[in-house]
Amino acid sequence: MARKTKAEARATRESILDAAEDVMERDGIPATTLDQIAREAGVTRGAIYWHFKDKEDLLDSMVARAAFPLDELRAADVRAETADALEELRQVSEQALLRLAQDPRHQRVCRILLHGCVRLGHHHLFIAEEDAVKTDIHNVVLRLFQKARAQGTLSTDITPELATWTFDSYMQGVHSNWLKAPDQVDLAANARLILRTFLDGVRIGRPPH
Repeated sequence: MARKTKAEARATRESILDAAEDVMERDGIPATTLDQIAREAGVTRGAIYWHFKDKEDLLDSMVARAAFPLDELRAADVRAETADALEELRQVSEQALLRLAQDPRHQRVCRILLHGCVRLGHHHLFIAEEDAVKTDIHNVVLRLFQKARAQGTLSTDITPELATWTFDSYMQGVHSNWLKAPDQVDLAANARLILRTFLDGVRIGRPPH
């Protein structure tokens, strides 16, 4: 009986997160209330509070479930101690684009994060936590470009700092533009070429294939 209860609790938690994604994608984060999420999930408001402290906690759990590639980037950073840093960055980034193209849940969360927080302001706790994740990703990418410079594969015309800022902007643009108009580009088929368009441009010498 205890196992069934735990399984039911997990199922309820997942249904609340699913409902939150649906409502936030439709209405935006600021306009979404816990009452709306409860109605969408078919549960009481109390059931939401059983699983989540507040709206920010629910948002954090939603993003955690989407599993953004920070751990994969950190593993690539470790491998780049002895492997080609730009190739490690390309491989992790390609997997991120493939997931965006193929995982509807990941698409939903990315769409919410890119377009749903516009009116919250920078003092909102969730925005601060999201910014912290972005900073962690930025720092790992910077280390990869720094290793590429040490390996002699990063063009001398660009600093690791500028390469990182430009790559961040490039990837955000790819995510945002594709989510707005996914039918314009076959992202899964072109993920490698999209990344090579940028990374080959900052590389010295012939890239690995």
